[in-house]
Amino acid sequence: MRKSIHSKRIGLLPHLYIFTLLFFLLPFIHISLSMLAILCMTVPFLIRFYYKENLWCRHYCPRASLTSLIGRKRGNYKKTPSIFSDGYLKKMILIYFILNLIFITGSTIQVSLGNMVAMPYIRLFIAIPLFPIYQLLDISLSQWALHLSYRLYSMMLSSTILGIAFGLLYRGRAWCAVCPVGTVLKKIPTETKKVIYKARRKIFSTSVLLRVTKLPTLLRPIIALSLISFIRSGPMPASPR
Repeated sequence: MRKSIHSKRIGLLPHLYIFTLLFFLLPFIHISLSMLAILCMTVPFLIRFYYKENLWCRHYCPRASLTSLIGRKRGNYKKTPSIFSDGYLKKMILIYFILNLIFITGSTIQVSLGNMVAMPYIRLFIAIPLFPIYQLLDISLSQWALHLSYRLYSMMLSSTILGIAFGLLYRGRAWCAVCPVGTVLKKIPTETKKVIYKARRKIFSTSVLLRVTKLPTLLRPIIALSLISFIRSGPMPASPR
């Protein structure tokens, strides 16, 4: 699978939007299923660290699939405002996302300690209270788990509404330009390949230099490794006066 994706350079896998729809429908069976949001936020980073590149945004994101399906299609795009490209909106949404996670974590801890009453209802964008979800199964939950389930559902619903709104206003994947998960994924460095490539270049250039100087063959790898170690160690510290 990994090889086929790299070789064919396909876009999003088909019908991924089904997973997004299932996420919002499953809590109508029982609200505890909204804790799948933790998996939704973890999987992109697992894929990122396993494949060493951001394949989630390019191939696997169900929300991007949904906004592409609902939003404006190619040929009917509208130009996005400058705040989408200058990084301002991206920073604001990332800050909102971080604050939301802090609120979810802190309030859940307070509910578990008995210092706060659970909020068993949807609350959009942290500030807009709506209503509880009708559930097919009547299974009791501890207050902290009930609170956490609704907070996760509310956070995912809020960001999905934003994504769909951006898609309808501008283009299908306008949300991708400011998505907090994508923002963090792109900040993770991909230094492994760069380090290997630079090391190979140093070995090659050093070996060429040694051939020019006509050193004995047995000494070349030893001196090459010594020179590379010296280069990577950086300049020597200045002696104290």
